[in-house]
Amino acid sequence: MTDDELVEMIFESTSKNAHDPLVSICIPSYNHESYITDGLRSIIASNNNACIEVILLDDNSQDRTVSLSREALENSNINFRILKKTRNKGLTDSLRRFQNLARGKFIINIASDDCIDTAGLDALIAVLAVAEDDVAMLTCQSEFIGDRSGPVYDDDHLAALYASTRQLYEALSVEYPKPLLLQSTAFRTSVLRAVDPWRDALLLDDWPTFLQIAKFSLDNDLRTVYFRDIVLCKYRIHSGGIHNIISRQLAACLEVSDRIVSTEFRRISRSNIYSDLSIVCLVERKYGMFLSLYIRSILADPSLRAILRLPSRVVRRLLRGRGDLGN
Repeated sequence: MTDDELVEMIFESTSKNAHDPLVSICIPSYNHESYITDGLRSIIASNNNACIEVILLDDNSQDRTVSLSREALENSNINFRILKKTRNKGLTDSLRRFQNLARGKFIINIASDDCIDTAGLDALIAVLAVAEDDVAMLTCQSEFIGDRSGPVYDDDHLAALYASTRQLYEALSVEYPKPLLLQSTAFRTSVLRAVDPWRDALLLDDWPTFLQIAKFSLDNDLRTVYFRDIVLCKYRIHSGGIHNIISRQLAACLEVSDRIVSTEFRRISRSNIYSDLSIVCLVERKYGMFLSLYIRSILADPSLRAILRLPSRVVRRLLRGRGDLGN
């Protein structure tokens, strides 16, 4: 069986707008029957259905995710395709397939347990409709749902990152943003295809994607834009996610640093990864792991900067009244 034969079409709607949408909203799904209907309804409620297509690619779910998705989409007037893999191949496999499946000028990837902010989607579509050809990606704000509330992004932090494409690339090279969501960004489809950011199937899907697109944009005089006033995604955190398991997050971050980050930034990048995760260990009172990671951060970049990074970040977060020091 070839790789393409692993995917079967479940259902496809047809209309006069099916082949030239402005935006392809791509949903990689897996065993999310509890969330998928609400997520799809948040898209269907848009006032711009005529310029949207929905592509749902299921990773061989064993629950009712596919049937519930079809039911929700069939009762709408939105263009959609539902496909299912006959074998589970993982998230990055789905994201890479979307690059070829998408018919829209822009791609928005939304997790099947998250929701779109409908008003934010409509606001972003108005921007995308007049976006110039040199815009590679447009990042928006997101908000937490579930056990946590409030904005996902520190506006000051992202505003600094997006001051220029060069600043974005250099900042992403040395700092692992926590989080920087695919779900809150519209990527130009042609740029995604040119970069092919998920070809290596890394453990992380977000940081290496933004890093590679920033580098491509810098090399090709393209722009990366941040809209702080548009909320696009309602983001749900799960306790078992990779970002909540320190050993997995460490391995995933170091993989990106070693394989994607340019050699000129790699030393500082590795030092910062160790340092930031040591703060998480400090908060969680894992003092042995904290000390080990802090020492490794200094060994990776023997400098005053590395020594002072941890205490300065702790003090800064405490002064701002935040208890989640590692984020």
